[in-house]
Amino acid sequence: MAPIRFGVIFIKFVKVLKNTHMRNTLPLLALLALSACMHTPDLEFREISPYTKLCPDAQLETLYRSKPEAAKGTHVEWQFAIRPSADLSDVRIEVKGLKGIEAELGLVGYVGISTPTADIGDDVIVSPTGLYPDPIYTEIPTKMAAESLYCLWLSAYIPQNAKAGDYRGSVVLTGRQNGKKFKISHFLDLEVYDVSMPEPTFSSVNWAFDSPSLLNLWNGGKSVERYSEDYWLYVRQMAQALKGAYQSTIQIPTLDLIEQGPDGFDFGNFDKWVSILRDFGGLRQLQGDELGRRAAPVWDCPDFALYVPSDSAKLLLGIDDPRTVDFYTRFLPAYTQHIKDLGLYDNFVQRLCDEPTDANAEGYRKVAEFVKEIAPDLKIIEALQTTRLDGVVDVQVPQLDVWHQNYHNFAAMDGPVWFYTCCMPRGEYPNRFIEQPLLKTRALYWLAFEYGADGYLHWGFNYWNDAPYSRTDVPGAGIYLPGGDSWLVYPGNRSFVKSLRYNAVRDGIEDYTLLEMLEARDSARAHQISRMVVKDWLNCGKDEAAFTSARHLLLEALGE
Repeated sequence: MAPIRFGVIFIKFVKVLKNTHMRNTLPLLALLALSACMHTPDLEFREISPYTKLCPDAQLETLYRSKPEAAKGTHVEWQFAIRPSADLSDVRIEVKGLKGIEAELGLVGYVGISTPTADIGDDVIVSPTGLYPDPIYTEIPTKMAAESLYCLWLSAYIPQNAKAGDYRGSVVLTGRQNGKKFKISHFLDLEVYDVSMPEPTFSSVNWAFDSPSLLNLWNGGKSVERYSEDYWLYVRQMAQALKGAYQSTIQIPTLDLIEQGPDGFDFGNFDKWVSILRDFGGLRQLQGDELGRRAAPVWDCPDFALYVPSDSAKLLLGIDDPRTVDFYTRFLPAYTQHIKDLGLYDNFVQRLCDEPTDANAEGYRKVAEFVKEIAPDLKIIEALQTTRLDGVVDVQVPQLDVWHQNYHNFAAMDGPVWFYTCCMPRGEYPNRFIEQPLLKTRALYWLAFEYGADGYLHWGFNYWNDAPYSRTDVPGAGIYLPGGDSWLVYPGNRSFVKSLRYNAVRDGIEDYTLLEMLEARDSARAHQISRMVVKDWLNCGKDEAAFTSARHLLLEALGE
């Protein structure tokens, strides 16, 4: 590209002379001379839909210009693609304007998927390079290589005290190319409605983990001693990341934290976890980690067993084993009483054994009855794939397809009904796989609203493998875990790195909250709008134009 034409400079000069009546023109002439020397870079710098996942070889052909609309207390996003034809150096990117709006810039990184996921819908994203966008790094590189694609992500939070109305700002990119300075800008437009979103009340949980291997990854490959200062820093950062995605139900590693001694049980580390969760204000409901599992590693194993701590490890024992009876007869009363003493028992739920099916529902029932006999008022929550545990499980959490296929049965049952996704379901169902469009992940919460779910559960918040950036899919245990199934955040340098899907989860819960606000005033209107996004269980979040229209109508209705 050539420098700015002198004809343009001359026109500017004439306007300056006219406006200043020929007075004090020397400083202005100097500025014009400087702008004449400013290089126009040879690069692509354009806005991209924030619902688009740009793989490294993507072609930037479609022009896109947005004006996001938002309520106070919510977030909006912009995405920009940068692809220079020659190397860039001294790169700097700033957000200007948008007064009173909290803006955060990041750079989208790429991760690998070793094996493409089978059967995840006709809108699956296929990357010829095998690399997919997901993590969002907070540091912007000062150098950019020729012909490489860089995706800039801008997330903005609208404070509750923001003024309603139109906002304008810009993203300014400066640097050097071929030794010459350049500066280019892209305008940002935003409309804020006079609508304030309250704190979301939708029950949502992603299980967070603290195993030694995960701590090592977070700590740059160096081991972290359990309950050391670094360990508690990890827990605090994890709590903050959970809070940022509105995870109101937090799972706590029960049997790992509570130690037993000759005089009873030591709840010190358990209490410190709870204290940290409370400090971040995201703890509305506490969930105890599972107490058992299938008695044998076979999916249709008819029996379940419970963990019993020993000197060296946790033993998996049947409920008729004397050691099981002895431990739980002592543990459950002390455990439940301690949670009552903390003032959390009314908002406490306990998992027993994950994912019972029709084949082992009776085996699960026996374990639940064993536990309830000792702790009758303990509320049980369980991810399940059966309708045969009504009256046993207090909070039933069917897998999305099981909920769909048995929707009326679950609706007729007593107690809350959540739903969950994991490595399943696939097909056209919405999930949060990396190979699926972002809008499909966000639409999970529109589906939750439309069909009346009381909550949503996913098992993997940070269950990283040993190379979480190069391989995001996890084979093992006879079940293939697609890319994106096992974690929503990545390990940073003693930090947690958010992802595009993390933002989609956060924004989806905000959408749910706004829909819930409208439902309180006009239920028919709220569901009319939600059906623009959720046409049915298998046609959900597939139309970006329909989604944008639905959000516009939602904000308009709330602002009336």
